[in-house]
Formats: sequence, C-alpha cells, structure tokens
Amino acid sequence: MPHFSTADGLYLSISCRSTVPTDMPRPNAHNLTAFPGHSTADASFHSACDGYGLQRNSTPYMARLAECLHATLQHFNDINRPAAAKSALRAYICEPELLSPEQCIGSASTYRRHLLYVSPAKDFSVMSVVWQPGQCSPVHGHTAWGSVGVYSGQPFCVNYLAEQSPEGVLCCEQMAMLRLKPRDLTTVQPGLGTIHRIGNDSLRPCVTVHIYGTDLLADPAAINFQVAA
Repeated sequence: MPHFSTADGLYLSISCRSTVPTDMPRPNAHNLTAFPGHSTADASFHSACDGYGLQRNSTPYMARLAECLHATLQHFNDINRPAAAKSALRAYICEPELLSPEQCIGSASTYRRHLLYVSPAKDFSVMSVVWQPGQCSPVHGHTAWGSVGVYSGQPFCVNYLAEQSPEGVLCCEQMAMLRLKPRDLTTVQPGLGTIHRIGNDSLRPCVTVHIYGTDLLADPAAINFQVAA
C-alpha cells in the first residue's frame, strides 16, 4: 500500500489488519461528491498534450525536474525507480514556480489531470492533478510504478488491503486514512499491493504531482485500473 512520508520524514501507514482501530477516521462524506465515470476523451478529465518532452505552459523548474529524473532514473531498475523518483521530486515539490497557473486549473465536474512532461524514451511521465473541494478518485491501483507528492492543499489518501476470495471475488478492506499536507510524498508499485483512493474533503483546492514509469502521452488515464467506486 502507499506509504506517504511526511515533510519531516515520518512514515504514516498501517500494514496489517490487527492494528486497525475501530474508530479510524474517515473522509468527511458530506464534503465529497460521487465519482462520475468519464471517457478518456472528456476534455475536463485531462488537458491537451503536445507530444513528447515538456508540455505547454511548463516552467523552468519543471524542465529542471525532468532533467534530474533523466539523470537519476537511468541508474536504477523498475523496483528501485519509485524511491529514486521520489528523492528527485522532494527537491522540487514545494517550489512555488514548479507549476504554472494553467497547470493548476481544475474542473467543476471531476478532478483534472495536466500532463507536464513525457520522456522521449517513453520510460516515464509527469502530471499534475487538481482536486476541487468534494472530488475524489475511485478505489484504484496502477499499471506501472509511481511517485507522488502534495504540491498544495490538504488531500486525503485511503489505503486498502486487496484480497481475492476463494470464489475469485476481489475484496478491499480499508487499512488507513491519511491526512496529507504540502511536501508529503509516497511511492506506488503496479498491481494490487498499493490499492488506494485520493480525494479532497477540504474547502480549498488541492494539487498533487505524479511521476509514473510509463508513456502516458496518448492516454494519461492509462496508469490507473479501477477496483471499486
């Protein structure tokens, strides 16, 4: 499951059923709207793409982050790349000029992705995700490794334990609900080991920055697979 590290380096995670308290906090349900289904062609779901490399409206700091990722990731395999990418992102995640104002624009209907950079080698992509108050993702996992940081706002992340029943039914049990703040970071691995959902039950927009180990130029949503609504 995702293990968010706080700005002071502490890890916030619960990894086994026996440690889950019965009064574990839940998202403020009255502040959340139901997650709507969207096709990848929905313009409100993600912004337009400009080809490989830096995307439109990118800042010099994003260019530096991309250069840092290229220089760093070439020394690691896919198992260790999430931690390496997280280390690179740590130096930039709270730089006020990392994202342009256009890359922090949300949508009234659902959270919105902005593709920021796609490696010409097709080995990683960077995007921002803007969460307006009341928006949240479905319960999902990823198809490739990833590193994620909180750029602004206070989103939440709910971690789940996914198990398959003898009948072949996938069951998810909530294991931890984390309150996040700017500079908090995490990594994810592909598959069912890091099932989670992210959302914003606060009263202000939140922006997160995501690095994923795959080519997302054609479809930024291809990194996700939905487990439950």
